[in-house]
Formats: sequence, structure tokens, C-alpha cells
Amino acid sequence: MRAAAIDIGTNTVLLLVADVVDGVVTPLHQDQRIPRLGKGVDASGNLSMDRMMAVIECLVDYRDAIYERFGVLPVVVTATSAVRDAANRIEFLWMVEEATGYRIRILRGEEEADTTFRGALSMSPEARHGHIGVIDIGGGSTELIFATDGVVTKKHSFDVGSVRQSERSGWMPPVDMDVVRRNTDELMALFRENGFGDASRRAVGVAGTAGVVRSVSADLSLSALERLQREWSVCAPGELLRRHPDILSGREDVIFAGLGILIAAMRVIGADRLEVSDGGIRHGMLLWLAEQEGNSGS
Repeated sequence: MRAAAIDIGTNTVLLLVADVVDGVVTPLHQDQRIPRLGKGVDASGNLSMDRMMAVIECLVDYRDAIYERFGVLPVVVTATSAVRDAANRIEFLWMVEEATGYRIRILRGEEEADTTFRGALSMSPEARHGHIGVIDIGGGSTELIFATDGVVTKKHSFDVGSVRQSERSGWMPPVDMDVVRRNTDELMALFRENGFGDASRRAVGVAGTAGVVRSVSADLSLSALERLQREWSVCAPGELLRRHPDILSGREDVIFAGLGILIAAMRVIGADRLEVSDGGIRHGMLLWLAEQEGNSGS
């Protein structure tokens, strides 16, 4: 089956066109935009009109690109933290359907965790073995999933993400490392309160923060990421962008918070090194769509 998946996140809108055969996802085309739909949602409770229109413009571009390159395909469109938390989400869903014809499926926190896990495993088969902790850091939420030999044993969606933490806690460099340590301790306590204790698991990161960190640092050990955090703590967003213009464009003001969440999660998991999977929500949704297609044809 050939199909497309679009993931509307708090910070990004991601497109994946892929072939799915016997549970294997083979990417054919990918794209990324950063309209930051969730900007200010944590404070106001609503999606702003200009951010909604920016996402709709992106979706129209994606729709046209899919048709021009691949013709008519099944397309599944999902939304996560920013949309599910917004009081005006119904207005946004209506606007998107009117402009694009797409009906958005809003994923609940546990659905997001399940879909992320399936997507991560689809692109990292080695993650099926042993004890792992999957870390999915989005703009508005973070999903932690514990699994053993490919079977989920614990999952939770936390209302902390790179955009939210930047807006809430002042994790916008330059920032004093005492503030960083205090915020890290608070995050670790939150994770532990929900049953994610030190377990000596391998950490598998998915989504934007993990991918960006991999692009910036060849060393993904916990100690190297902590050094990177100290280095970045004295850099304003503009300086971070100057250092990594291609990698951090659109993320320069939130990546520091994302890195902080990642480090806190790795400490709680008990991992001394990060592995990164290129799979995620889009891959998981395509696997789901392929299953639905198979069931409808049986």
C-alpha cells in the first residue's frame, strides 16, 4: 500500500509518503514545516488565527505536492497536544476540512504513545529486543514508553514539551545552570511520580529534539548531552541559530528546553546513551492505515 501521513504537532507539521508492505514502511518523500501552531496555547487556551492559517497553508501545499508527485493516495492526518488542548479545536478542524478536504484525527495522549512506539520500532528493528524506554518530545507534550522485547509495559503522555517548557519555565537561554538543574529535578520528579523510575533501559529518542541533537552532536552519551546543555545555556537563540543555521532554523528558541526534557528523561530511564529512531507518529499511522485497508479487503 502507498499512502501519506501528516502529523500536525505543536511546533511542526510533518509529511511522509511511503510504501507499506508486510509491516515495513519504506519512505518515498518527506517534508517538514514549522508553523508553531501551539504558540501561546498554554497561556491562552486557544489556537491563534494566524497560526491556524499558517498550518492550513502548509496542508494545502502538502495536498498539492502529494497529488502532483503521486496522484490520488489515501492520506491520514493527525493532530496532537496543541489541538487536543485548545478550546477552539472544533473551529480549527472545520477550517482545515473546508480548505483541504482533510478530516483530522486528534490523538489522545495514550494513542500518541502507542502510535509513536509502533513507528519507532518500524524504523529501528533492534529496539524490539531488551528493555527500552522510548522518548518522544514534541512541542506540547512528551510521551514516555517502556517496553520489553517489543511489548509495551508502561506508557504516559506528559503535558511538557519544548514549546510549553520554553514558555512556562524560562528555559530560554541564556539561563543560569541553577535554574536548569531545578527544572531538571522537577521534570524527573514528575516522571517518577508516574511510575517511570530508574530502570537501566536503553533510551530511544524519536521526533524533532532527538533528531536535532543527533545532527548537532556525534556523541550521544548522556555526559556529552549534558556538556552540550552547559554550552548552550550561555547562548541566546540567535547565537544558536548562527552556529547551526540549517539544523535549528525554526527551533532555535525551543531546542534548549527540548534538550533539558531529553536529559531528564534519560536520567530517569537510567540510560547513559541515546539511540535515535527515524520512525514516529507518521510511520505508526501508516501501519495502522495499512491494517485498516487489509481488514476492509478481507
